[in-house]
Parts: sequence; C-alpha cells; structure tokens
Amino acid sequence: MTLEFSSVADGATESELQQLISQTFPGLGPDWKIWSGRIGRENLRVIRRGEQVLGGLAFYKLGQWFGGQSLPMAGIAGVAVAPEYRTAGIAAELMVSMLRDLYDQGIPISTLYASTQRLYRKVGYEHGGTAYVHQLPLGAIGRRDSVLPMHRVTAETRAPFEHLAETRARVTNGNLQRSDGMWDRLFFFRDKFCYAYLIGDPENPQGSLVYYHGTLDEHGYFDLHVRDMVAVTPQAAETLWSFFYGHRSMSGSVFWCGPANDPLLGLPGEAPFRVDDPHRWMLRIVDVPKALCLRGYPEGVDGELHLAIEDSVIPQNNARFVLRVASGQATVEPGGRGELQCAIGGLACLFSGVIPAKQLHILGLLDASETALQIANRLFSGPEPWMPDMF
Repeated sequence: MTLEFSSVADGATESELQQLISQTFPGLGPDWKIWSGRIGRENLRVIRRGEQVLGGLAFYKLGQWFGGQSLPMAGIAGVAVAPEYRTAGIAAELMVSMLRDLYDQGIPISTLYASTQRLYRKVGYEHGGTAYVHQLPLGAIGRRDSVLPMHRVTAETRAPFEHLAETRARVTNGNLQRSDGMWDRLFFFRDKFCYAYLIGDPENPQGSLVYYHGTLDEHGYFDLHVRDMVAVTPQAAETLWSFFYGHRSMSGSVFWCGPANDPLLGLPGEAPFRVDDPHRWMLRIVDVPKALCLRGYPEGVDGELHLAIEDSVIPQNNARFVLRVASGQATVEPGGRGELQCAIGGLACLFSGVIPAKQLHILGLLDASETALQIANRLFSGPEPWMPDMF
C-alpha cells in the first residue's frame, strides 16, 4: 500500500499526530495546545498508510532576512515518525512531500534545526547559519552608566519590538520575520515569566530586552536568560550592560543568543565570556529562481552568474539559470552556460553566506571556474548568518 501525504483536516487526525509528536518530543505533550495553536492546524501535515498515521510534522510560516530583504520561509518543526517505522524511510518521504508542498505554495526557502543532519542533507538541506548562545558572568562586566531610561512594558506593546527586530535584521543575515505565533513564543516561553523592556523614548526606542530568571541554585543565585535583545545605538548598548550589572548581587551570568562576533561582546572590556551552546540551523532552497530574485545583494556589487543546479526532489530546480544582479536587485532566467555547478545543498550554503564560494569549492560542494567563484564570492558576501530564535 502506498504512502499518502496530507494536511490535517480534523480533530481525530490532529489527535493522532499529537500522540506521535509527543512520543518523539515528550516535552511537547503537556504544551500541545499552545504549540499547535501558535502554528495553526492548517500548517500541520501527516503521512499515512491506509488509515494509519505513520508520521507528521508542522511548519511555521515565517520570513527570513538575507541581504536586507525578507523572504517567505517555512520553519519546519516537530518532525516525528512512529518508532516502529523509523528505519523504513518514512521521514525522508515525509520531507520530500513537504518540500513539494512548499514549492506548490510558492514558499522559496525552508529552515530547520536538525536532530540528525544526515536525513535532511539527503533531501537538500545544508548548513545555513548558527544560533550562538553566549554566557557572560555579571560580576565581570564592570560598573556601567545607565545612559537611557528603561521602560517595562507588556507583551501587548509589540510594535516597537517588531520595528527594532527589523532594524537589526536588515543589516545581518538569517534573522527571522517572526509570525504572530513566534512573537507569542518570545514573550510567553514555557512556564517562565518573561520581563519586557524598551530602552529610551518608548515612542521611538533605541533598544529592547525580553528575558526571564533561571532556576535558583543552592546559593540562591539565578542566571538571566535573554529571549531577545536589540541595541541600535551605543547608548542603548551601554544601558543594557548597566541593567545586567545591576543584577550581580543575585545573579551569576547572563545568557543570550547572537552571532559569533556579536558587537555587544566588545563593550564589557576584558570580561571573560564563552560560547555556551552553539546550535546550527539548516537551510533548503525550495524554489531556486524565486529565492534568488527575492534575496537582497550588496550595494555596488553587480554581476552575472551562470548556475547549473542539481535537485533530485524538486525537478523544476534541476536546471540551468542565469542570475543577474544590479543595484542590489536580481533577475533570474532559465538557460546559460552552467559555469557554477552545485547540488541544491551547496546552493543553500552559498545563498545564506555561511561559507564563501571558494571554500565551498575546496569542500567539493560546488565546481566552478575561477571567474565564477570570484563573482559568487562578491554577490553572496555579507554578515555571518545567525538567528536569535529556536523552533
């Protein structure tokens, strides 16, 4: 009997999916209603044989920023297969069907955090960027002056947070354009009470902070865990460190997610810090022409790149394309000389900017002439791709 991939149209099917996902991710069991509500039943999928649901997944409809532009993106989450079928190729078939579904929906890229990279590489995902968790002892910060006022606000005051997040996203790569569900997840995280602040004029803030207190240790200390923080001026950054420094009598360290070369790390001087827990996320190009057209490119860098892409999952991508970039904008048309050849996974690395073209060539993830490599390096140059969100 063949496998059938479908959306979740009724409560009974959702209940079956809930049982599978809860069995795979036990922590989601008690939180199913909140988790699935943030995603929406319309974004749940199952794969079945006859009447039996063998596996399923969910996807957030998000945006992701590359080159100063936000592209529609599907954030895959909760991929689960019944334990008795996990060696039968069900997960790969589930992901292939999901990717073709996304292509039909017109979503050009997809991102996920992989529990096992082998499965997702098989269907065309590749390393796209990293979420670095930094740890800094508060006592090592040193006294700071609070330059700007901080205003505690509620989750309903969301518009300024969105504006600040977009300001940051435009000058980096990989940050999310969060959905309503992802914003809700930011402010209301599991059983934690999250505190939200705007920095400076609340009508035109220069920074923001959302954090919660960690568990008390045996000495009565707790760590500060940042859900997200943004500083778009030096004064806002100074105020953030002053705020954290003020917690040193009761708190041990502050943890936050940022790029490896986070500019905020330069402010505490010689304070020791460490990258506590880096998480790599994977990217998949679902629609090659659409993704290349919607991505932004560096100003003042023009060029023409002739691509030959191999994609065994989405046949429309398995072709040659000519990418032309001028004044930060791109056009793509079929055909060309195919001077840069790569599988769809190699294109994901190039697209995100996580690995430059010349290094991808050394790794064997693409093959190209020296001229094509130089053009690709320039077109896809930019800040290190990262994101502050996990999903």
